[in-house]
Amino acid sequence: MNDRKKNIKNLVLLIVAILLISIMFYIGAAVTTSAKLEKAERVKYLAATENATNRSNTSNSNNNSSASSSSNTSRATTQSEESSNANLSMLGIRPTEYDFTGFKSGTTTYEVTVPADVEEVEVYGTAQDSNAEVSGLGTKKLEEGLNDLSIVVTAEDGTEKIYTIQVTREKSGENATAGETQEGLSTLTIENLELSPAFSTNVYEYTAKYIGEETKLDVNATATNSDYTVDIMGNDNLQEGENVITILVTNNSGDNIATYQVALNKSLVDEEAIAREQEEERQKEEQRRMIVIGAVVGAIALIIIITLIIRHRRNKAWAEEYTVPFSGLNDDEFVEDEKEQEEQDIEQDNEEEWTKEKARKQFLDDYDNNTYHDQERASKRKHKGKRFK
Repeated sequence: MNDRKKNIKNLVLLIVAILLISIMFYIGAAVTTSAKLEKAERVKYLAATENATNRSNTSNSNNNSSASSSSNTSRATTQSEESSNANLSMLGIRPTEYDFTGFKSGTTTYEVTVPADVEEVEVYGTAQDSNAEVSGLGTKKLEEGLNDLSIVVTAEDGTEKIYTIQVTREKSGENATAGETQEGLSTLTIENLELSPAFSTNVYEYTAKYIGEETKLDVNATATNSDYTVDIMGNDNLQEGENVITILVTNNSGDNIATYQVALNKSLVDEEAIAREQEEERQKEEQRRMIVIGAVVGAIALIIIITLIIRHRRNKAWAEEYTVPFSGLNDDEFVEDEKEQEEQDIEQDNEEEWTKEKARKQFLDDYDNNTYHDQERASKRKHKGKRFK
């Protein structure tokens, strides 16, 4: 009995230990997942805060520069403080395969020829000064022959500058120039970023994505002609969000050969990677939860099995305990006792038969001597007297 109690006690302790380990494992997994998610949110928050601080510092620096410049100048009127910049930072037409090349802010006239099936083009452009106004952009219908498209830039102080694009639409039956060999850049890379679409000399617009805190990226551009000059603008002071990097290719005469633009989207935190990491953590958490559930179910099954084993052993022990006192008896003693009992039963039966026979004989003797009738009448009289009494 003591051993059985000890086994049961050890079993209970084992089950409790398994349950405690499962619960601690589950709690640890939940805490780890929560910590990782909190860390990711903290990184994102710090990155956003740092970006806001950088912008604030930049704004303060610009304000300080403006204040310093204002203090050093003797001009006191509002007219003298307004910008006179009426230049464009970019200019071109779409479809891009017919766009002219070699844009420069100082060059105001450009020429381009399009096939006869091109009935309209879209003029696009951006002013160097954000306060300047640009008119003449948008979709323009083309007539066959020469079309002069004028773009007017009005500076903040009212200064105007006119850019002209001379688009010649070929007449039907004339050969198009779209299949001619293109010149410009032979290679274009921005550090290790992926350009979309893949670079091609006759493709002038690209998109790219950068994740990090750098404010300047290295742009590697090689012209198709070694005599051409490559100018890169917009890769300094990169801000969070969309940035435009412009690559100009010019010849020795200063004429624009090609203009390439890369729309760079900068972000401090890789939100896609964070989302993937959160999804992976969720899947791992689900796996851990299933493991815990499996462990609990296994523990319950183990308890049931052990309980059945203990019950079986206990029943077996009880059976052995109650059969032991009779296990050493001799079978011959049982046989002798049985024979003796049978003889006693036979003697008792004979005695009963003899007594009955004796009683029958005495009855007959009494009957013959009228003793039975006298006893019967007396019994009846006695019974009758009792009834009327």
